[in-house]
Amino acid sequence: MRKFLTAILVCSVSIISSCRDRGDETPTLRLVFRANLKSLDPGHTTDLYSAQAMTQIYDRLLQYSYLKRPDVLEPAMAAELPTVSKDGLTYTFKLKTGLKFQDNDCFPGGKGREIVAEDVVYSWKRIADPEMISESFYLIDGKIAGLNEWGKKKKAGQADYSTRVDGLYAKDTHTVVIRLTSVFHQFVHVLATAPFSVVPREAVEKYGKEFINNPVGSGPFMLAKPTDWQRGASLTLTKNPTYREEYFPKDGELGDAEKGTLVNAGKRLPLVDKLIYLELVEEQPRWLTGLKGGIDIFDIPTDSFKSAVADGKLVPELVEKGFRVDSSPALDITYTSFNMDDPLLGKNKKLRQAMSMAFDAKDYIGRFLNGRGIIAESFIPPGLDGYDPNYRNPHAFDLERARAKLAEAGFPGGKGLPEFTYDTLSDTRGRLIAEYFAHSMANIGVKIKISSSSWPQLLSKMRERKSQIFGLGWSAAYADPQAFFMAFYGKNVSPGANLANYINPSFDRLYDQSMLLVPGDERNKVNSKMRDLAMDDAVWILSAHRIGYRMVHGWVEGLKWSEVSLSFPKYVGINPEKRRKLVKEL
Repeated sequence: MRKFLTAILVCSVSIISSCRDRGDETPTLRLVFRANLKSLDPGHTTDLYSAQAMTQIYDRLLQYSYLKRPDVLEPAMAAELPTVSKDGLTYTFKLKTGLKFQDNDCFPGGKGREIVAEDVVYSWKRIADPEMISESFYLIDGKIAGLNEWGKKKKAGQADYSTRVDGLYAKDTHTVVIRLTSVFHQFVHVLATAPFSVVPREAVEKYGKEFINNPVGSGPFMLAKPTDWQRGASLTLTKNPTYREEYFPKDGELGDAEKGTLVNAGKRLPLVDKLIYLELVEEQPRWLTGLKGGIDIFDIPTDSFKSAVADGKLVPELVEKGFRVDSSPALDITYTSFNMDDPLLGKNKKLRQAMSMAFDAKDYIGRFLNGRGIIAESFIPPGLDGYDPNYRNPHAFDLERARAKLAEAGFPGGKGLPEFTYDTLSDTRGRLIAEYFAHSMANIGVKIKISSSSWPQLLSKMRERKSQIFGLGWSAAYADPQAFFMAFYGKNVSPGANLANYINPSFDRLYDQSMLLVPGDERNKVNSKMRDLAMDDAVWILSAHRIGYRMVHGWVEGLKWSEVSLSFPKYVGINPEKRRKLVKEL
């Protein structure tokens, strides 16, 4: 490990030195993935890290405003927000003219062609194609008129991509019409997520299975050549010269100008010429690389937090080096999930409840988050519609109740229980959390065996229903509680969002009812009933809603963090003069 850390530091120093020596440094934003990247195909968006990368390479009809809070949608590839019919079922989008796919060998002469409405239709049909087995299909499963039926016919050889779908078609070259099967108030938010990026059919057909390594999009950045993705090491993206005309917004909210957020107002996006993501799964290498200038925005690891932050502020020595800290509550939750397919865990609710009561979320937050978290009483984080600050987890930490409940489950003191396997990431932090979980369960007599995997391997285990118990974090894809309830919906079982494979007909009926309601008191009452069902069933052992702390170098300009928008890199600028000056102090 020591040799590895040394190599990271040497690499970081050499990068900084080369930048310092060149007066004409290419403006480059350096970020980090905390897990290994799996795919660059929007149809196979399986996790946050893939979504982060694909949001830069591809474009969508809609995006979130960079400066407005709470997060609001605005047109991206669309010329304007959609026209919606009076019954709320039909959405009509007008595409901007002149949009182009990036130059690529899949096109005649290597020149990217204009994007038309049929490209949007094709891209969304891919998600519904049974041959593709998209992990994101659950987002629109049964929601677009005729799309599921098209998928069944295609599988049977009775339809292809040229077959018209009644609820998804191009009215003309720049108009897309979508007709829903029922009202879906979150539909426009779904369209701003990475899976609904627009891809060219030519690229998919040319590269086949290798499309995951040869992305062709129309976003602000592009993979200039396949070797720019060094799996397990780094992803280098280059400014897309044919990206649509877009500028940094000139008007911000109160305080944005004073914070310097508007320093690049009116400038064309993206602001940097290169975007580099390092793949660093261990906390300390990320921290050390960031401190040496190899990463521009990075998290503060647990072991280093007290030495970096005091009373919520950066210590003076870091401030003197130009660092600042960016902090905000995250719309997320950390948890441990049961696989409800398991013949014992899935059928014995009292066993799951007992194990939940054996886990001390408060102690977990202190040990692994430096207190940077809120105890998760339910899976709905603060800041979302319907969050109830008075609600309390019915299976919160209580060892006496846990032992009594385990006896009720038929296993007093753990007698008669098999050893369960807990799947986690192979990084140091993942293993430590797994060991903590195992120790917590041992307190009531439940034996846990730990199995470590890389992120792609762990994801595959969960998608294929091969994991018994696993620890995860869940972040909101969009700012609505439905983004969390979907993880318990029966139709979303693996490989969809419901990795716990939880099926409760009562929950599903309430979910279907909630989807028809506009945000407000009536929907909140239905959502509360759903919450109570899933919490009583103890599908997840809840840990925390995290509070994010990000270290930001002094040469970074215009950063305004969002918990739901992943498109921020195109808005972030790098001041080369400040960089040359400040790296000398690192």
